[in-house]
Amino acid sequence: MPAIRRNGLEHLISDSQDIPTKYIISTEDDGTTKSTLRPNFVMCCKPDQLLLSWLLSTITESIICAVTHCTASLELLTVLEKIYSSQSMARSIVLRMQLHSTRKDNMIISEYCTKMRNLVTELVTARKIVSNEDLCNHIIVGKICSLKAYVFI
Repeated sequence: MPAIRRNGLEHLISDSQDIPTKYIISTEDDGTTKSTLRPNFVMCCKPDQLLLSWLLSTITESIICAVTHCTASLELLTVLEKIYSSQSMARSIVLRMQLHSTRKDNMIISEYCTKMRNLVTELVTARKIVSNEDLCNHIIVGKICSLKAYVFI
């Protein structure tokens, strides 16, 4: 993002971007249609093509075949978002399960709290919100479950 901002290219990856059509279609007096290359089309597309090439150069070989058809930077980012959103959904489910099932067991309390906080941080990174109250509830439940194991032994 810093390189995009530094070069003033943010507008190219926003949904409100207006891409001009390549040709101007006009109707002649005799009823025929004529298409003329839009004069500013090339100048409008240059920054987008620059950004597209930057983005493509950062993509790994395993994913490049899924995006080679993209002709604009916004299109590329949209395709990538679709590809990775399903992976992030699966990851957030796994993280939530870990958050629910993590027990203190033989960890010291600072390790346990750090582990729980790291799970929450990963969930937030995956755009899943966990409130402080939920985190505290998970920590307390994990601590109590660990204590129950000692009481029954």
